[in-house]
Amino acid sequence: MTVLSSDRSDLVILKRSRDGDIPLYAVHNITSNRLTLSLAQLRAESDGGFVDCLSRQSFTAQEQPSIEPYAVHWLVTR
Repeated sequence: MTVLSSDRSDLVILKRSRDGDIPLYAVHNITSNRLTLSLAQLRAESDGGFVDCLSRQSFTAQEQPSIEPYAVHWLVTR
């Protein structure tokens, strides 16, 4: 796993990927505040957007979804 949010103390983003695998981005809001996530910062390999493996919600690569307090999202590229 690679930490992509080392400059933040409110949001933890981990990237898990093995050679040939679709990367999984684990996004954790560790505060009691709603946060905004810029999906463009995840540097997706495609412009197809993301799907949350936990909720099945889809996002475009340009969206900036709200991350609820203490929420966890597992995002994969579409």
